[in-house]
Amino acid sequence: MKRIARQLLRTPAEPKTTFTVGTVGGGTSVNTIAGDAKMQIDMRSNDMASLLALEKQVLDTLPAAVAEENARWGADTPSKQVGFTTKLIGDRPAGETTPSARIVQAALASLAAFGGGAPLLSGSSTDANVPMSLGIPAIIVGGGGESLGWHTRDEWFDPKDQWKGAQQSLTTILGLVGVHGVVEPILRTRAGR
Repeated sequence: MKRIARQLLRTPAEPKTTFTVGTVGGGTSVNTIAGDAKMQIDMRSNDMASLLALEKQVLDTLPAAVAEENARWGADTPSKQVGFTTKLIGDRPAGETTPSARIVQAALASLAAFGGGAPLLSGSSTDANVPMSLGIPAIIVGGGGESLGWHTRDEWFDPKDQWKGAQQSLTTILGLVGVHGVVEPILRTRAGR
């Protein structure tokens, strides 16, 4: 199956689209023919069409891999054949907020006001994915502190100056909605509200 996946699965660098086989397991001991096996694949993209194309590529490898395995072992009856089932265990739709969006500009202004360094505008899989996939501009603002090695065994976090993240987030929100008598809102209000 690895050979088939390596031949067929190609992801574009832009829009950023990635996948990982996060877990593989099965069987009852090291020297027993496994009665079942499973793997979990995480797929992400900044673009919904690219995410759906990757999902299709992954799913299309399964029948070919099963057929190749059954042919390899001469499994000519259903009781001897391997098969597969799929189960969706999470769904994070793709989306993107343009750098020119008011919400992004408000966050950048807040960061600049606090003397923050050069902003990092990048795509990532976050809680902002759902509103973005619905066409609602959304962002995730750093929470302060420093961190690196995300989603690895080497991930770390240093809470030094973490309070700055909360202040920058609050300043961004207040800039978006305005403060009566201090600053007008950046966001437009909806008609009738």
